[in-house]
Amino acid sequence: MPNRSTSFLIHCLDHQISQRNSQRLNQIGLTLPQAVVLDFLFWRQQETVNQRSLEKFMQLSNPSVTSLLRNMESKGLVVRERDESDGRSRNLKLTDKGIAMHPVAGGIFEETNEKLAEVLGPADREIFRGLLLKLEKSLIEEERGR
Repeated sequence: MPNRSTSFLIHCLDHQISQRNSQRLNQIGLTLPQAVVLDFLFWRQQETVNQRSLEKFMQLSNPSVTSLLRNMESKGLVVRERDESDGRSRNLKLTDKGIAMHPVAGGIFEETNEKLAEVLGPADREIFRGLLLKLEKSLIEEERGR
């Protein structure tokens, strides 16, 4: 009998959503993590955002984020600038090209959200979202307690 536990089902759903988004993003020259960075920086354009805050948000190590940002810099999507108040810190900004890519990448995420919304309907979608947030909060609190 296949594993149908809650955590396994969430894992399967996450995998299918990631695959769906990745395939579409690859067609426009982006990886899924690059699109997440675009979205993160797009909605924080009026803030000072450093690499450490991106690492925390994405739950990735410094070397992983450094590599990701180098690739995005080579594509002309982001720039890393030395923080004037802390020379060890790098502030992140989208380039004009990165800003222009955001609605394209965001549209791909929105298509997936719309597909899920079609299946669930408004009431079930809100219940499902609430349950996911409740599970996430519980796991975060458990991790902090360690």
